[in-house]
This record gives sequence, structure tokens and C-alpha cells, in this order.
Amino acid sequence: MSFERVTPESVGIHSKAITDFLRSLEEKGMEAHSLMILRHGKVCAEGWWKPYAPEILHPVFSFSKALTSTAIGFAEQEGLLSLEEHIVDLFPDMLPEFVSDNLKKMTVFHLLTMSCGHDTEDDSRDRVDWIRRFLAHPVVHEPGSYFLYNTEGTNLLAAILYRKTGCQLVEYLRPRLFEPLGISGISCIKLSDGTDMGGGGFRLHTEDMARFIQFVLNRGSWEGRQLLRADWFDRATAKQVETYGAKDWGQGYGFKFWRCMPAGVFRADGAFGQYGVVLPRQDAAIIMTSAVDMMQEILDSIWEHLLPGMEDAPLDENFAALHSLRYRLEHLEIHPFPANRSDSCAAMFGDKHYVAQGESCGFDCLIGGARFPVQKESPALESLSFAFLPREARLTLKQGGVEYSLPVGMDGHFRTAETPLGTFSSQARWRSMGVLELEIRRLEISIAGARLLLRFSQDGSMTLERESIMVVNSPLDPTPPVTLIRFQQV
Repeated sequence: MSFERVTPESVGIHSKAITDFLRSLEEKGMEAHSLMILRHGKVCAEGWWKPYAPEILHPVFSFSKALTSTAIGFAEQEGLLSLEEHIVDLFPDMLPEFVSDNLKKMTVFHLLTMSCGHDTEDDSRDRVDWIRRFLAHPVVHEPGSYFLYNTEGTNLLAAILYRKTGCQLVEYLRPRLFEPLGISGISCIKLSDGTDMGGGGFRLHTEDMARFIQFVLNRGSWEGRQLLRADWFDRATAKQVETYGAKDWGQGYGFKFWRCMPAGVFRADGAFGQYGVVLPRQDAAIIMTSAVDMMQEILDSIWEHLLPGMEDAPLDENFAALHSLRYRLEHLEIHPFPANRSDSCAAMFGDKHYVAQGESCGFDCLIGGARFPVQKESPALESLSFAFLPREARLTLKQGGVEYSLPVGMDGHFRTAETPLGTFSSQARWRSMGVLELEIRRLEISIAGARLLLRFSQDGSMTLERESIMVVNSPLDPTPPVTLIRFQQV
């Protein structure tokens, strides 16, 4: 099934409210990547900020947890497990030498609600023995009495599913959820022992996120079929445990779904603003992918602009407002910096071959972004060269004995290319004489990328400085904040 596309007014939403929401994101400096708004199961607004596009798989981080929770719902429905099962009974071969009373009390329910009793999270996902380490981590609080955001506990749910079914998370969900909903191309990072990373490893198309969230809004129904019983969603989206954050992070937590400040609203969310906001009373859903630090700011803009813009009945078409909205949606784009070309710099430093001197690293590692330590690094970068054309440059790099070529926009717009290293999108400008500034994003692997500063010298040397364009110091981006590589012209 494809979503029907309609105008906002036909489903009772003011086009101006959506335009005001987009303007609010811009004014707040929020970097959004995609947006879909659904009402009554129909898409009334959608857009992607270039270079992001509908066909791009987007890392959704902890939005993944809602998918893992749903898999547990299917397993419960099929009688394969119970939420009251004790973790010590599920992993008798991996228990620590001393099993505390609190560990004995921990159940699947406590993993679902992030109330397993830990005071801190043991982040050992890069170790093959991560399950043993999780079970050995001190359970300070009685399970059910204390909320602690705990990705490792969600990963353990994926491991439980494998023990119960013999299927990894994606494999188990494919015939039950993904295929019935028409979700394709989905992928999930694997942990060091081969377990699908249910706590944050999924990559999804924006429309596939929308399909899943619409399924949740439908309380498990899709095209007239009740795939997962409705009462699961009544429990999964209710407040099962108190939370202690500010504003929308203090409204309570269900089975991997957060409650929100507006009455009845809840959400699946992932780091840096990957959102599936569900508004049952309005029969609406808002899906976003982003790269932001201040996630609350996006939710505030939804409550301020989109929610009040929803009426109970269809509205008269407002063609001027609709035209303005469509124009804005069609021209969404990320602009890291304005174009600044230089014929003299291009002539002086272009069409030359630069070889790395001393310590280097792989180009895909250099671009980095939100990576996980279980991923393997590529061979070191060996050489770089640039050819400057009227509106773009051509970057040729070599690593592992193989050359790759990337187009780089020099006109204020990204250029995108697929390579064996991944899909990259790049633009650049001459920042000053002999200093080329690039922003390169590794699409489908990361929500961000790197800013590279290349300093060319008349003596034929060149240095490359790398900084992440993430605005937070995230453990998901282990690449050092500044990387320096030296090159020499040959």
C-alpha cells in the first residue's frame, strides 16, 4: 500500500501552520533532514532537506527501541514468552558468580520499561561478552522502582528474542511487520556477538518510519488486518514508569515509547531528533529525521505550531498558503556555507597529486559521524587530488590500493555520489588563499559527517584538519575532534 497524498486542508490542517513550523525550525537553527505529516492515514506534507532524499536510509538510533518493543509484543502474542519471565531463567549459562536478590527479580517487563534497577549503564556492546557483563552489572535498585535510560537492556531484549525463536530481530520482524507494511531495505547494525542491535541500530527510509508509526497509531491494524493485538499498544504507549527529565522527558515511559506533554500524545524517538510523534485524538502522526542537539526545541515547535493547526473537520482550500508551503517543501536544503570559488587557487593547487605522509586513517573513518565501535575501520587514506571545474570540483582519493572519485559542489549546493565506501555528499569553498574548506557527509551511515580544512602551501605540502560537524560530543562519534594528516605533492 502506498500512502495517499492529499492537501493539508482536506484533512483539517492549516497549510500556514506547517509553514510556520518549518520557519520555526529555521529560526531556531535546527538541522532537519526529513519531515512527513500524516492525518487519517494520508500524507498531507512531506519534504527532505537536500542532500537527504526519500531513498536515503537514515540511522534512527533509539527510535529502534520501539521496533524491538513491537517484536516482543509479537512474541508474547504467539505465546513464545511472557513479560513476567525472569532474566536469570533466560540466561542461566551467563549469570555472575553471585546473583543478587534484585537481579533475581528482574523480568522482561523491567527491560521494556527501563526499570531494571541499574544505577548506571554498562556500555559494553563492543564486547563479545556484553550479555555476561550486563548481568554482572550491579542491580542497585529493586526492579520496577527506578527509571534509567538503558540501551543495553533493549539490546538484551533482542538477545532474548533470539533465544526464544532462533531468529534475529530483523529476521523475526520481516514476515510479521516489515513485509505486511511494505517496509523494504531495512538494515540493523549487529553487536559484537552477532545480535541485532535492538537498542539503536536500525536504518530506515523516512516513509518506512511513517508506515511503522501509522501501524502504532492504528493499534496494530494494517489494511483491515489486526497484525498485533490492540491491547499491546494500550500497554506499550501508556505510562508504565515515572521519568525524571524536563518537559517532554518527564511525562513517563511505556514499552520503549515516551509520553508527551499534550494530553494523549506519545512518541518513539532517537538521538539527535529522529521522531515518530503519535497524536491519537487528532488521528495524526509526525515523522522527522534530524541532526540536532536540542531535541526539545523540535517538540516545542510541534506543540506551538502543528498541534493548534489541526481542526476537527476538513477546511476550505487556501491556495495561497498551500502554494507557499509546497514551494518551501520543494526547496528545502542544507547550506553549510555560501559558495566562494577562486580561479587563481584552482589553477595554483588543482590537478596535483598529494600523498599522505606518516600516520593516516581511512577516508570513511575520517568522515565519521555516528559510528559504533563494532564497525571495522577501512585501510588508511593514501593520497588525494583535486580537479576544479566551473561549478564543482572532483576529489580523487586512494586507499587500500583503490581509487575513488567524488564530485564536490562549489556553488553552494551538495553533490552526491555512491562509491564502494558508501554514499557521500560534498560541497566546498575557498575559505582564503590556499585554504579549501569541505563539508562531507556519509549518507545512510551517519546523520552528520566532517568539516575538512585543507591548507595548501607553495612548497608542495598540504595539511588536512578534520572536525566533526556534530554539535555535541557524542560517544557515538569516537573519532577525535581534530584529526591532522600531512600530505606532500608528488
